[in-house]
Amino acid sequence: MNRQPSAYAMERALSVLKELRFQLMEIDPTISEDETLLIDMLDGEGGDAMQILERLVDSSIEANILADAAKARRADLADRQARFERRRDMMRAMAQSALEALEIRKLERAEWTASLANRPPKVVITDEHLIPDEFMRVRREPDKAALLPKLKAGHTVDGAELSNGGIGISIGMRDRWVTVIAPIEGTPAWKAGILGGDRIIKIDDVSTEGLSLDDAMKKMRGERGSKVKLTIYREGREKPMDFDIVRDIIQIKSVPYAGMLSNGVGYVRLSNFSERSRQEMDAAFDKLEKLHPHGVIIDLRFNPGGLLSQAVEVSEEFAPRGKKIVYTRGRDSSQNRDFFSTADHPHSDYPMVILVNQWTASASEIVSGALQDLDLGLVVGKTTFGKGLVQTVIPLTRSVKGPKLKLTTAKYYTPSGRCIQKDEQLKDGALADDEDTDGSDKPDVTADSKKAKPEYKTEMGRVVFGGGGITPDVELAEVKLPRIIEDLEQKQVFFKYAVKYAAKHKEPPAGYALTSQMRDEFNQLLKEEKVEVSADSLADARRWVESGMRRELGRRYGGEEEAYRIALEDDDQVKEAAALFDKAPTLPKLLALASEMNKGKSGAMIQKQVR
Repeated sequence: MNRQPSAYAMERALSVLKELRFQLMEIDPTISEDETLLIDMLDGEGGDAMQILERLVDSSIEANILADAAKARRADLADRQARFERRRDMMRAMAQSALEALEIRKLERAEWTASLANRPPKVVITDEHLIPDEFMRVRREPDKAALLPKLKAGHTVDGAELSNGGIGISIGMRDRWVTVIAPIEGTPAWKAGILGGDRIIKIDDVSTEGLSLDDAMKKMRGERGSKVKLTIYREGREKPMDFDIVRDIIQIKSVPYAGMLSNGVGYVRLSNFSERSRQEMDAAFDKLEKLHPHGVIIDLRFNPGGLLSQAVEVSEEFAPRGKKIVYTRGRDSSQNRDFFSTADHPHSDYPMVILVNQWTASASEIVSGALQDLDLGLVVGKTTFGKGLVQTVIPLTRSVKGPKLKLTTAKYYTPSGRCIQKDEQLKDGALADDEDTDGSDKPDVTADSKKAKPEYKTEMGRVVFGGGGITPDVELAEVKLPRIIEDLEQKQVFFKYAVKYAAKHKEPPAGYALTSQMRDEFNQLLKEEKVEVSADSLADARRWVESGMRRELGRRYGGEEEAYRIALEDDDQVKEAAALFDKAPTLPKLLALASEMNKGKSGAMIQKQVR
């Protein structure tokens, strides 16, 4: 298994595979994105020839599994099953042709199978339809996910196998600059205080102006434990900010926290969508149901989306069998698809609130839109991002590295008929999303602007609004941190304080309550770190300072879950959402309360900004 084929044999294999790919596209053009992945493996990132062959065989095996699963679960979608089978057969042909071209047919099949059986598959090619949103559509410009180390959409990679480290951010291109869409919770970037909207103007003191997203990702990747310096421009700040971030292996949980709030309301944080989202949501609700909550908050804030299949499956956790969850419509009828719930035992024993904000996108919008349209929960927060495009990649030449056309072929719609995608507009002569003009200083949505949006009806006849994104039933103002807190998070002084404290104390303070001595020690740390803050600004931000100290102490002694629990105690939006259950303890009363609030206050905004 260690010998390498000749250069001529390898060249011949590449030629055979590429020709088979174009034959496959002629049979079924809709699968070009999936099969592009196979050729991508041969394009410099796939390793040696043996790895390529192993991945091809893995791909054919996975295609077979997907075909069987589709047949069992989607018996009524015969045309989709036929497509899976065609893909499976072509993948098998490609793998077989590669074996012949690389002159390894003499290997005993038993030896080949045994070698694969003794190691976990490195790459799984899936037939899942991906949400082509700003965060996860990693095979196309201008936006790409930087879930560092680099993970390609449609691949699943065991984090333990990754030799390179990353920092954990989703990035996109804004005005020719690499811009942070959102840090991934629990990762080095998130802990360092990187925020959505931060513009990365330098990486290791080298300007990123005009840098492609691929190149930016490569610069941010590196060995685990090594450092990368990001220079950030943040809106409202006069000077750039420098962040020294230590790379680490990025292992992402879909549900990083599930627990009970102090008033008996359950809380589930769904931070992204992956192959494990349904499983993790099941585990979270099993945990909560044993605690008998009288309501549940599902937090989708800053959730960038992910796999469509998982958006549907997570929605099935709550939608009864036969209910439509989402559908696609395009000019070509072949792009039209409807997705229905197949669940027999949805979670419906308690009322739910779905918490969203302007960075809730894609698959998250499918879930929140479905639960709102089916009157299964109350959506609370800010109008969501508005990303719901289905795009097809069409090669313009036979070269793998040649130009490609990214063509929008359909859009996603909620059960009531609302299009998730926000309309695009021209801004200063350039095509820009609505969100590009949504600065932090832009007024919040008012009743007048709501009236301009098209109206739709939920299953029970409630009015919901279209116009792109998911408009919440109850709007909450965004809570902004004082500038001093941003500075302290940037310099990681809360983290450093927790490290110093833990070095002197084996146990955490009782209830993580702070003493005057601990406050004095923190002030001394500020001097040691040469952090310049005025006494007045520090006093004004005392609540946030103490929250940061307690949070990092909780993380140090109790891990991520303890840090979550403490942070939620000071999360104003979560507290506002939880308070709704005190006013309306059942789902019908929650829906009625929202209608009453909107009727009496014309879409009232709960003003809770902290400046």
